[in-house]
Amino acid sequence: MAYSPAEIAPPAQAPIRVFVVERQVLLAKAICQLFDQDAAFAAAGDAPELDAHALRDSKPDLVILDIDHGLGEMRESFTAVRECVPAARVCMLSAHLSSELMLRALSAGADGYLVKDITPSEFLASVKAMARGGFYADQRLSGMLLRRHALKRGHNREDLSARELDVVRLIAQGLSNKEIGERLMISDKTIKNHISNIFSKLHLAARTQVAVYAIHNGLV
Repeated sequence: MAYSPAEIAPPAQAPIRVFVVERQVLLAKAICQLFDQDAAFAAAGDAPELDAHALRDSKPDLVILDIDHGLGEMRESFTAVRECVPAARVCMLSAHLSSELMLRALSAGADGYLVKDITPSEFLASVKAMARGGFYADQRLSGMLLRRHALKRGHNREDLSARELDVVRLIAQGLSNKEIGERLMISDKTIKNHISNIFSKLHLAARTQVAVYAIHNGLV
C-alpha cells in the first residue's frame, strides 16, 4: 500500500507552553500575545504574582518570572515555581542590565536571564532556546562579567582540552554531573576532575561562571 508524503510525515511538534508571572498586567498580556502569534508557542496563562494553583493547572513548559519586585526573595520565588512545576524551565525577566543581578538569578537556579529592552524576535529566540534545554544569559552582561575576570586573570579557550570543552558545553546546558557523565559515558570522578581543571584553567569558581563563559564564546 502506498502512502503520500503527508501521511508519512512526522507529527508536528507540540507548542511550547509558557506561563508569565509579571506584576505589570499590560506587559504580561503583551508577552502572552507575542507567544500566541508564534506557532512554536502557546500562552499557558499569566498572573501578577506567583499562583500555585494556576501554575499547576496550566502545566507550562517554561515560566517567565519577573524579578523586579521583591528582589530579596529571588531564590524563594524560584523554589516556589519548581515545587509547583518541577519539570518546567524558569527564565528570570528584569528591566535591569545588571551583571550582579544576573549572577544572583542564575545562582538561584534559573535557566536564563532576560532584560526587558531586547526586541520581540530576540525574546522569542531566547525563550525557545531555554525551553529546548538550553541556557541563556544576556550577551551584554556575559561580556561584562568575562571582561571583569579577564582583567583579573587571563584565560584562553585553547587551554581547555576537547573533553573539557564538551563538559563546559553541557554545564551551560544545565546538566548535572551525573547527566554529563551519562552523556559522555565517563565516571563521576572523572567529571569532577574535568570540572576542577576547568575552574583552574579559566580562573573561575562556579558553574554559573562557566556557563557564562560558554555563552560568550559561542560554545552553546
